[in-house]
Amino acid sequence: MKDASPNLYAWKVYSGMVAYQLFLGWVMPGFMQEGLPVPSLGYKTLMYKCNALWSLYATMITAACLHYYHIFRLTEIIDNYGHIMTVAMIYGFAISFGVYFITVWTGNQIRMSGNFAYDVFMGACLNPRLGHIDLKMWAEVRIPWVIVFFLAVSGCCKQYEIYGYVTPVRCICVIDKVEKLTEISEHGFYDTGDMAIH
Repeated sequence: MKDASPNLYAWKVYSGMVAYQLFLGWVMPGFMQEGLPVPSLGYKTLMYKCNALWSLYATMITAACLHYYHIFRLTEIIDNYGHIMTVAMIYGFAISFGVYFITVWTGNQIRMSGNFAYDVFMGACLNPRLGHIDLKMWAEVRIPWVIVFFLAVSGCCKQYEIYGYVTPVRCICVIDKVEKLTEISEHGFYDTGDMAIH
């Protein structure tokens, strides 16, 4: 239990990452893509700013600088994995409940089942947004895949720190994460089910 407690350090690391990804979602360049018509919104189409790739590049450069200048060593991620993941789960629940209660409070809920738990986790709001940022897409792409990528990179850094080399399997793991990140970034979402199912 002590290795998975939501300590202050984990809150700082995870909150900083979430805030930085939200900031990048606002400011990084990206093309605007019109989604498919949404029946629950009277067949209105929503606009999506697809800037996940530029945000990923900015995140990689920032992380490299923080690591190089010893401001935040990437090995800290693997060393504090349990703590950070516990904070991530708390964040996930808090955001789910927060979006649910705000949606109900503002009267924007759609297709409610009457089952509280189901409605919270399936979503009372189909298209929650914070300005031009689609929160569902942001939560699917920006947060978990950045964590998975940096967890793999952190493992490489830790292995190098301990043994003085990185095994080919570790390298392949990082290459796989880079490939997945570039594959699933928002630029590939605009004509898929993620924007179409509503």
